Amino acid sequence: MAHTFCATLRHHKHIPVLMFLFLTGLLLRASWLMEIQRTPDFQIPLLYQVDMGFIDNSALDYAQALREFFHLPDIELKFERQIVWRHHAGDPLLRPPGYTFFLSLLYFLFGDNQLLVRIVQMGLGMAGGLLGFLAGRKLAGVRAGVIAAGALWLYWPLILYESVLHEPVLVVFVSLLFLNSALQWLKTTGLKQAAKTGFLCGIFTVCASQIILFLPVMLLWFLWFGCKRFRNLRRSLSHAGLAGLFFFLPLLPVSCLNYYESGMFVLNSHGHGITLYIGNQPGAEGLLMPGKPLAEEFLGLQDSGLRADEIADLIQDWTAWSHFSQKAAIRTILSAPGDFIKRSFRRTFLFWAPFEISQNVLEYCDRLFSSSLSKIPGNFGIVLPCLMLGVFYFLLLLLRRFRKERTAEDWQEYRTFAGLCLICLLIVVWYLPITVLWVSAHFRIPLLPSFFLLAAFGMTRFLADIKGAQWRRAALNGLGASVFILPAFLFHWNYDQDIQTWLYHHVKVYENQGNSEAAAALALFASEKAPDHAFVQKTAGDLLLDSGRKEEAMIHYAKARKCTQGVIDQTELLAQMGIIQRDSGNNDAAELLFQEVLQHNPEHSTALHFLGNIAYEKGAYETAETLLKKAVALGTTQGNTFFLLGLTQRAQGKTEEAERAFRQGLFFDPDNLWLQLELADVLTLLGHKEEACALYQKVLENNPGNERAQNALSAP
Repeated sequence: MAHTFCATLRHHKHIPVLMFLFLTGLLLRASWLMEIQRTPDFQIPLLYQVDMGFIDNSALDYAQALREFFHLPDIELKFERQIVWRHHAGDPLLRPPGYTFFLSLLYFLFGDNQLLVRIVQMGLGMAGGLLGFLAGRKLAGVRAGVIAAGALWLYWPLILYESVLHEPVLVVFVSLLFLNSALQWLKTTGLKQAAKTGFLCGIFTVCASQIILFLPVMLLWFLWFGCKRFRNLRRSLSHAGLAGLFFFLPLLPVSCLNYYESGMFVLNSHGHGITLYIGNQPGAEGLLMPGKPLAEEFLGLQDSGLRADEIADLIQDWTAWSHFSQKAAIRTILSAPGDFIKRSFRRTFLFWAPFEISQNVLEYCDRLFSSSLSKIPGNFGIVLPCLMLGVFYFLLLLLRRFRKERTAEDWQEYRTFAGLCLICLLIVVWYLPITVLWVSAHFRIPLLPSFFLLAAFGMTRFLADIKGAQWRRAALNGLGASVFILPAFLFHWNYDQDIQTWLYHHVKVYENQGNSEAAAALALFASEKAPDHAFVQKTAGDLLLDSGRKEEAMIHYAKARKCTQGVIDQTELLAQMGIIQRDSGNNDAAELLFQEVLQHNPEHSTALHFLGNIAYEKGAYETAETLLKKAVALGTTQGNTFFLLGLTQRAQGKTEEAERAFRQGLFFDPDNLWLQLELADVLTLLGHKEEACALYQKVLENNPGNERAQNALSAP
């Protein structure tokens, strides 16, 4: 590949541009890698990244088994694995195993070296850019190759997926290998190249199981172009047959492994029933929705309280679980076919929307909170109009295919047309199953190389039209493509839940490490990046409050009240602000806040307690008693509430009622010194001196220097 690349660019004017793009892509990856290496998400998967946890655990198990087979030392774990589920020996493979095998090979060779894994994956990303250049050059010339390479090197979601333990990084690379081979066959039409193309398509399937659907399409494509080129059906059949034969070679060891482990014939993987249910369970709307309730039903559990990965790890027969899920999905679809059609239309739209879809990777948030990725312009809202430009020029090419003469130039254009047909067919075959499953970023990412190649073709033809003064065609195609950028500006895409999930789990890792300062620093940084998100501001306030920085916490709580994004419990926020004001001695401000709490929730026991306390201090004993009694009636277990209630009743001369209040308080808080003293004083007034003395003695046992108890015991 490197030799072909250098030979193509020798003495070529595009070298400086390509080198600039290459170095920029390399610099961005290095910057992002250094950034994440300093953060807790470097030891991903985090708890919400369940699929990545499965891949990571399974790859580690394979690597350990391989090391044991070769009598090598076990892998020393350098990162804590919190997700527990993994591939079970005795079951066929749940997921397409290509990436898992790739990751296990890295673990086998280099141990639990997360930095090296990411360096290798980013190396694949850079090599993918070179493959994109070669594919673009074969398709539509060097300029198209430069555009495709630049997109692959600079598109930030690709950089992001190269840094996580997930399948798309390998699927993207393998798809480029396959496309390069197929485009090369169009040029050479050799049997070896046909076999190589079929073999790489098989590798593609091992990495992404739905490519099995592309096999008949690919074979028909071989026959179609072969008949046009060779004008010989037998020769065309030999090329298609050889490609089909070599397609199954990479799948053979996978099928053998499945049979060896489970005794069942499974060509590649068998988790498609689960996937179907997740996208079509009751309440599904097109995006990912956990299938935890059905898994609990399958296991005979009810509200187990276990995490999704812990429940999944309890499932011993994944084949039975897949069949169970498939039947449940079909029942849901048949019971409400109209809802299924609506979901399918929604998924159809979401897949092509500018929305950065999240699942195991919170793409939008990683970019938002990154000092590296946030500097890269562009998202899928930019990719889509460029892609449509390619589609328009492809349709124009399709209309010109009716010419009869076949000059050398025509055959070059025909190869371009055949290559574009292959790319478009790949997009359609990959995309159609998504309309009945669910939409996720890691389903869309593998199509990006095809999108970029089609877009590069369109942009090349568009620039050629401008250069050739074909103004009408350029204007029509350019205007038509630009329409597809409108959704990026006209629709509001809500990332509130993603932001909350991102911050919660990242802060949690720091807190689990005992690093409260880093957790607070991260929350403060997030509050600057997402200033209008209530959960972010409240989290920053909570962490500042925990570290004793009350004034700063109040600033962020006040901001949280005014935020229009994110969902928090405003009542609890107001109560927390009231407590801070109360602790700071600002009783008037605290009283206003607690009264506002009661406007939202008249039965808020904390607000009732503090308002009762403030009323007691003002001497409004009746008001204080009313408020505190209401708090008690709501079932509070705070000993201090009973203490205040007893004080207000005693101040009003209700000694016996005060006694009952102090006794109730001691029931919930038996070691409370002040409750013991007040109850002892009341008992003394009521003539129960023996019990009172016992309480004073108990106070002195825990606090020998207490003058109040000493004076009471020494009194006659």
